[in-house]
Amino acid sequence: MIYYLFLLIVIASGAVKGYCGKKTSGYASTVRNAAYMNCVRFIFCTLIGLVTAIVTDGGFPTLSPLGFLVSATAGLMQTVFVITWIISVRRSAYTMTDVFLTLGVLIPSVLSELIYDEHIRLAQWIGFAILFVAVYIMCSYNNDIKSRITPVSFLVLFVCGASSGLCDFTQKVFIHELPQQSISAYSFYSYVFATLFLALVMIFIKPKNGEKLCSIKSFIGYVIVMALMMFLNTFFKTKAGVGLSSVQIYPVVQGSALILSALMSAVFFKERITKKSVVGMSLAFAALLIINLL
Repeated sequence: MIYYLFLLIVIASGAVKGYCGKKTSGYASTVRNAAYMNCVRFIFCTLIGLVTAIVTDGGFPTLSPLGFLVSATAGLMQTVFVITWIISVRRSAYTMTDVFLTLGVLIPSVLSELIYDEHIRLAQWIGFAILFVAVYIMCSYNNDIKSRITPVSFLVLFVCGASSGLCDFTQKVFIHELPQQSISAYSFYSYVFATLFLALVMIFIKPKNGEKLCSIKSFIGYVIVMALMMFLNTFFKTKAGVGLSSVQIYPVVQGSALILSALMSAVFFKERITKKSVVGMSLAFAALLIINLL
């Protein structure tokens, strides 16, 4: 039961993080600005992670060489994810981004079955199929409220979903390969590496003519909240992975995000709810019940 409580924290923190991300996406007019804004966010995540690790582990966090490698991979995937995510929500409907993130849950689920023998039952495959039908309907919903997705937008969305799925899988790798090592240390170092990677992005991407970095005062409040929510999301998702399989965690988290993002888009961002979106959300909810209860 405690692991499902962890999932509730993950879902709630993800919803708040998504809202703040959408609100601040307007400041990321270029990739360099997106990297800058998220670099600031990851610095706060790193500080939160350090304090958490010191309190829970009783000292400065340490990992084995393999632990550092897994954390570095997680940091790289987070870097790719946050940049493509913030570009995606500017180019597509907010809900559409979560559609591709939902598709991304296949990566940790299938890889965990193949590598760590986390068996996916027939009923859960059926739940996946229903979830993908919901995704298709939500794609159609996006085309109704915005213009059709361009090939570039599709590519960005695909990379966004894939990097999110691979980042989630690193959590399972850490749990299975390094069960005796600290989850707090893993979370801390994944944000350390993400910060470093984003800093490199900023170094190698030259500013365009007249381009200026957005004022930190304009987004600092949202970024602090996002940092806390992002740390809680990663930390408790990894904690939940100790007692739940990938197919129980990632489809539930992302399916819930799909539903919440559609509701949030309608309430806060004026993306109207249609019959298609209601059907899509209903199917997504049904899929979550099938995956976890049958």
